[in-house]
Amino acid sequence: MKSMDDYKRQQILQSTSYKMLERIAIYMDTYHLDPIIGLIPGIGDLISAILAIPFIYYSLFTLKSIPLTLAIINNILLDIFLGLIPMWIGDFIDIFNLSFKRNIQLILGYINDDPIIIRRIRKKVILLFITMIILGILIIFMLRLTVVFIQWIIKFL
Repeated sequence: MKSMDDYKRQQILQSTSYKMLERIAIYMDTYHLDPIIGLIPGIGDLISAILAIPFIYYSLFTLKSIPLTLAIINNILLDIFLGLIPMWIGDFIDIFNLSFKRNIQLILGYINDDPIIIRRIRKKVILLFITMIILGILIIFMLRLTVVFIQWIIKFL
């Protein structure tokens, strides 16, 4: 007979919301929709960020883990930052970044009480918070740079 923890774990893994996260990760990283969508300047990165919101929601409200949520937000911010690197270099790098797969692995590690993943994330909470702030600043800088670049191109047209 399964313990209550095993039963709850099975319910979570079979839930519609968890399966949705898995599907998003598969489409965005396995089928490389993330870098393909990222080819659409500005809008592609916005779509990618919107598709990452369920991961944040799930980690914060279903698994109730702030350290996990910080790790997921860092993966998302890194993905956005890389996508903003101009001349499609960021989209090429995004092929190898696989932030959605990393996020689903982190969530699965929490669901399965993987001590390595849990310990690694909890040890890095302060670093994750600092990294989140730095990535936020870099994203703002890249967005401003993108606007200037677009204005420069329009000026020559």
